[in-house]
Amino acid sequence: MKHSKNKLALKAIVFSLIFFLPVFQSQAEEKKTQEAIILADVGIYNAKINSQDKNQLTISFRLDNGKQAQPDIIYAVSLKQKNAQGGSTVVDEKVYSEIINLAENQSIEKVISYTAPDYLAGNFEVWVISENSSGLPLGMAKAGEIKLSGTNQFINIQPETCFLTIKGDSAKKKYLPNQGVDIKKEETLIATCDMQNTFNATQTVTPFFETYFRSMFGEKVNEETQIAITLNSNEKRTVDLILPKEEKPQAYDVALVLKNNAGKVISNRVVFHYVLYGASATIQNIRLDKNQYKKGETANLTFNWTASADSFPESRLGGSQFSDLIVVVSINDSRGNACTRPTEKALKETDQMKNMAINIPITSDCSDPNGTARIKTADGKILDEQGFQLGEKNAVSPQEIIQDKPIQDKPKEKNGLNWRSIIIGMVLISTVFSLALIFLKKRSNKFLGMILFFLLTSFFAFPARTEAVTFTVPGGYEGGDGPYADHYHTGATYLATLDKKIYEPGEEATLYGEAISLSTCDNGYWDYAEMTGLIDNNDSDWVRIFRYIRSLDGTEGSTSGSLSRAVKTAPGDYEAVVIGYPAVSTVDPVTVFLPYKVVAPCVDSDWEPDPKPEDICDGETQTQLDSCDDPHLVVGTKQPEYEYICDYSSTGLSCANNCGKDIISEKASCLKLSTNRCGNIESSTLCSNCSDKKIHCPSCGSWQEVSPK
Repeated sequence: MKHSKNKLALKAIVFSLIFFLPVFQSQAEEKKTQEAIILADVGIYNAKINSQDKNQLTISFRLDNGKQAQPDIIYAVSLKQKNAQGGSTVVDEKVYSEIINLAENQSIEKVISYTAPDYLAGNFEVWVISENSSGLPLGMAKAGEIKLSGTNQFINIQPETCFLTIKGDSAKKKYLPNQGVDIKKEETLIATCDMQNTFNATQTVTPFFETYFRSMFGEKVNEETQIAITLNSNEKRTVDLILPKEEKPQAYDVALVLKNNAGKVISNRVVFHYVLYGASATIQNIRLDKNQYKKGETANLTFNWTASADSFPESRLGGSQFSDLIVVVSINDSRGNACTRPTEKALKETDQMKNMAINIPITSDCSDPNGTARIKTADGKILDEQGFQLGEKNAVSPQEIIQDKPIQDKPKEKNGLNWRSIIIGMVLISTVFSLALIFLKKRSNKFLGMILFFLLTSFFAFPARTEAVTFTVPGGYEGGDGPYADHYHTGATYLATLDKKIYEPGEEATLYGEAISLSTCDNGYWDYAEMTGLIDNNDSDWVRIFRYIRSLDGTEGSTSGSLSRAVKTAPGDYEAVVIGYPAVSTVDPVTVFLPYKVVAPCVDSDWEPDPKPEDICDGETQTQLDSCDDPHLVVGTKQPEYEYICDYSSTGLSCANNCGKDIISEKASCLKLSTNRCGNIESSTLCSNCSDKKIHCPSCGSWQEVSPK
C-alpha cells in the first residue's frame, strides 16, 4: 500500500511537471521549431549620421563580434529609396576596401565618410551593411534618413526595365537581372535596359563593367569597357550590351555604369547576377576559436560551405552532379611559418551550410594565425580556395576612414535568461532529481524514470541565443512526387539584428531581418523566405518582418524588413526573438533569440570625476565616465587671473600656476612684478619710497632681491 502511494505521488509530480514545463519555454517555442545553424555572430550597432554637408556624410557605427574569431569582415554604405511597390531600391552603394578581423568578443568603433552621387535629389535611407568576401551577410543597421538636393541630371539606367537573354535562343526567353541564370562557357549573355538622358545636352557615354566573385563584396576579377553610346538630350532608348563572362565555373555579380569622356561616372549602377555552368564549390565562412595558439594546443576551426552554384531547381542545364569532396586546411603564423600540418576532412552533399568542425593540432607557437582552406575533388582539382587572417587589418585609403577607436574586448554579457524562472526551474530539477534517486532503484518505476529523464533534458533544450546572428535554416530534400523531389535544398540564410544592445526605458527598438542567400543560392525561378519576430519574447503578438516568393509567375514581397516597438519601462534583461522559415515542407523553421538590456539613463550627477568647465583651463579637456561607462568630454573655460598684493612684506608673492599664464603681482604705487614662475623675476619696478628690497616667494622657499628704481 505504501509503495502504491509513492507511485501515485510520483505520477502526480511527473505529470504536473509535464503540464508546467512550458512555463519555462518561450512563447516562440510554442511553434514547432528546430535549432538554427549559426554561421556568424557579428553585429552592427549604434549606426548614425554624425553630419551632412550637401552630399557628403560622416557616419559612425560599432562592429561587434561574439563567439569565435571572425576574419574577413567587409562593410559598405547603402543608399536606398522607397519605390512604388512599398519596398526600397538601392540607388548607390559603396563597399569600403578595409577588411576587419575580430577575435572572440571584440568590437571596434568606426567613423567613416561617404559621398552620395551629386545628381541624386529626394529623400533617402542610409544603411550600413556588412558581408564577407563570399557574400555571406554579417550585419546591417539603418544609420538614418537624409534629403539630397542634387542636379537630377544623369543617365538613368532604369533597373525595372533590365533583363538578360541568351544570344541565339530562338525563344528569346528573358531572365531577371538577379535571377542567376546558368550558362555554358560558349554561350553569350545579352543585358538589355532602357536608358534615359536627363541632361540638357547630348551625352556620349562609355559602358563600364566590373565583375566580382559571387557578390559585390567579393574579389573584383575583371574590368571591361565597351563601345560608346550617344544619347540626345532627354532621349530614352533601349540598349543591348554583351555581359562580360568569366572562365571559371561559379556565380558572379557584374556591375554596369556609364562614364563620360572625362571618365566620370554619370549614371546609376545596375548589377546583373549569373552562374557559369560547371563543378564548383564555395567556402562561405571560416572561424577560429582563438587568435593565437601555443605549441601543443588544438585549433578548433569551423567553416561552412556550399556545392556547385549551378545546382538549383529550374536551372537551364540541370546542375553539376555532386561528387565526393575534401577540404584541406593549413595554418601559418604572422611570419608565414607553418603552425600545423595540412588537415583534411571529407564533405558530403548534406553537409552544406552546416557548421563543419575541424580540430587541428598546433605544432609551433602561432600568433596572428592566417591560412588557407581548399575544397578539392577526389582527383585533386581545386574548386574553391579561401584565405583567412586574424592578424593586422589591411591598409585603407585615409579618405575613407575618419576615425578608428582601438579594438576592444567586450564585457561579458548576461545571457538574457529570466533569473526567477531559472531559480524556480532549479528547484523543480532538484525535486525531480531527488525523486529519481528514490524511485529509479525500483524496476517497477522504470517507465516513470524515462519520463523524468525526458523532463530533465527538455528543460535545457533552449534555442540559440546570440546578440546578432547570421543563421541558416537546415537544408533538406523537397520530397513528394514533384520533379524536384530528390533535389537537396541547402537552406535559406537569414540575418537578424537589433539596432542597439542597450535601451532606455520605453525607447523604441528596431529588429531588422533579411534573407540574402535563399534556399536555392539565390539562383533560379523559385524561392521562398519568411521571417516573423517579437521585440519582447514575453509578448505573443507575432509580426511578420518579411515574406518573399519568387516563382514562374514573378515575385511577391521583399527579402528584408524591420519591426519597431517600444521596449519595457522596467530595467532588466530582455530578449527579442525571430523565426526563420524554410522553403521546403520537409524542414521545420528555426528560432533565434537576441538578448538586450533596458537600463535607466545616466545623468550628469553620475559623472566621475566631476569638474566644471570653469575649473579647467581654457581649451583643455578632461574625459569623464558615467555610471554606464560612457565617455563624456569636458572642455575648460577658465581664464587667467591677475593677483594684486598691496602689502607684499606681509602677504608675499603667490607663485601658483594660473592656466600657464604669467602672474602679475602689484603693490599699489610701490611694486610691480611680472613673473613666469617662482624665483624667476623677469622685470620689476620699485617706487622711490620703498625700503624693503626683498620679496619672499613661499612656494619656492627662497628670497629674491630687487633693486629700487
